[in-house]
Amino acid sequence: RLLTVASAHQYPPAMTDLGLLHLEKGDTIHGVKMITAAAAAGDVEAKFRLGEMSIQAGNYEDAFTLLRDAWNTGHAQALELSEWLCTQLKDIKAFKTKIKTIEAKRQRKYG
Repeated sequence: RLLTVASAHQYPPAMTDLGLLHLEKGDTIHGVKMITAAAAAGDVEAKFRLGEMSIQAGNYEDAFTLLRDAWNTGHAQALELSEWLCTQLKDIKAFKTKIKTIEAKRQRKYG
């Protein structure tokens, strides 16, 4: 009940936790919706969880972006998972191209 009330008031950590509960119960639609909303509101754990889901779905570029957002705000597991993802995909030419594109955008943005 408390998670539902806190989520209704747009408290991101509660939205993430409620989304995870929905996923555990098999309610994927509501679970992903809650976690996505929490990530959009800046919740680091939500970004990490969406990154995990993106890897499972084969959306590696999205996963890398979400995980980078999470590790940049101190989520150690996000950094570890990103390193694992890079190691797994280092020989795939398409991934290398995507990384170069992401890095070029980052370089232009941050110098």
